[in-house]
Amino acid sequence: MATGNVVGSMIFFVTTNVGVLALIQPLQISSAVWTVQYLFFLAALAVVLLVLYRGVVSRPIGVGLIGMYGLYWVVNYLG
Repeated sequence: MATGNVVGSMIFFVTTNVGVLALIQPLQISSAVWTVQYLFFLAALAVVLLVLYRGVVSRPIGVGLIGMYGLYWVVNYLG
């Protein structure tokens, strides 16, 4: 149930934000979005889907996910 809430909330959050922003002003998407943002998004999505498929989120996996988020910030800061 919690997973469904998170997934549904994220879908609503992303689509609503992009929709409202596009109503205010059309969006220009830079190349960094494709090379950094989507790369990390797809990698994180793949890891989370594998973890959820297994049905167990252990502490080491939690640490790995937090580390992946930290790496995302570092790459964004340097790029």
